[in-house]
Amino acid sequence: MARRLPALVALVSGLALLAGCDTLPRSQGDFADTAAIGSHDASARTAYAPDTGGRVMPNQTPFHHFSGDRDLEQAKAHFRAANFGLAERHYRKAVEKNPDDAEAWLGLAASYDQLGRFDHADRAYQRLTALTGQSAILLNNLGYSYYLRGDTARARQKLAEAKRLSPANATIDGNLALLAQDTRLASAAR
Repeated sequence: MARRLPALVALVSGLALLAGCDTLPRSQGDFADTAAIGSHDASARTAYAPDTGGRVMPNQTPFHHFSGDRDLEQAKAHFRAANFGLAERHYRKAVEKNPDDAEAWLGLAASYDQLGRFDHADRAYQRLTALTGQSAILLNNLGYSYYLRGDTARARQKLAEAKRLSPANATIDGNLALLAQDTRLASAAR
């Protein structure tokens, strides 16, 4: 199954996170820039996160963010520009300075996913889970991470868990549709 690099658009801006998406994805409460992976439109392959008008939705855990972190702001800018190596570097610096910054851990994990460094992404997701517990955005991102790895069974499982936490989330729906589409294409190619 051919993997195409998704055109990720959003990273971190607000303070809560979930996955769902309009055209410009946002995350859980209005983390317009937090690295949420996936797409509501399989052809666009944009980022993952919901527009909630700045409010925290049910089953969402607001992520603690340390404001004024220059590395975090640079990381988000690099991620939006698809400069994932530079994004990773700045996210890593941000978590080194503020090890409890869940927003930075989420961005770091997503950057590692985009670089194909899944072992590092797994460690970042583990740290994020320890900080925040399981949330729809975390499960969505994990699902998309497994999708990028070609592990459709685990991708489907994580995305289904995310869907249970946030049933109306458009980004999760998009990622499930993307997975279904790729599964159909792979079956047709056999």
